[in-house]
Amino acid sequence: MTALYIIGGIILLIALLLILPITARIDFKDDFFVKVKYLGITVYKITPDEEEQKPNEKAEKTDKPKEKQDGIFTKLSKKHGFKGAVKEILSFALDVLKQTKKQLLKIKLRNIKIDLIVVGSDAAQTAIDYGAICGVVYPVLSIIEQNLNVKYKKINITAGFKQLDSQFNFSLDVKATPVLLLIIAFKAVKEYKNFSVRNEL
Repeated sequence: MTALYIIGGIILLIALLLILPITARIDFKDDFFVKVKYLGITVYKITPDEEEQKPNEKAEKTDKPKEKQDGIFTKLSKKHGFKGAVKEILSFALDVLKQTKKQLLKIKLRNIKIDLIVVGSDAAQTAIDYGAICGVVYPVLSIIEQNLNVKYKKINITAGFKQLDSQFNFSLDVKATPVLLLIIAFKAVKEYKNFSVRNEL
């Protein structure tokens, strides 16, 4: 009888762990940054600067500074221009939405922030590019808002007449059960591979 209580307790614990929500913080600042927390503990984190060290490989000390590699958005901008890079990122987001909509409807997307500064070659071009970017971004945000359980915190798209370079940053918090999050992550990774191949990243 005691064994049944133990087994029942273990099953109940597992079920509880699968039901308890897990949160993920996603930031995009030229590249993707992800931090996943479960029961307040960081269980997964990835940044573009992290490199895997090969086993049996000895670290060598060197005074030579490590050359910083271009992030995803910088590569896209060089290939497609700033507007084209924004369109590619939004296209990727829509592809993920289409493949994971069934799961996304059951989760919460909160604290969505978008900070986009548009800078052209001169004031006139900046104004033209700003209008074009707004025509691309706002319809996509509207589609997301109409189809998902989202809550925008700050959407800031400005014409950078006084800035030197265009910028595109965004962040959001995802709250879901572990099973749902794993399904979404699996499908998102699949879409990201297609996105990478398409853009030769």
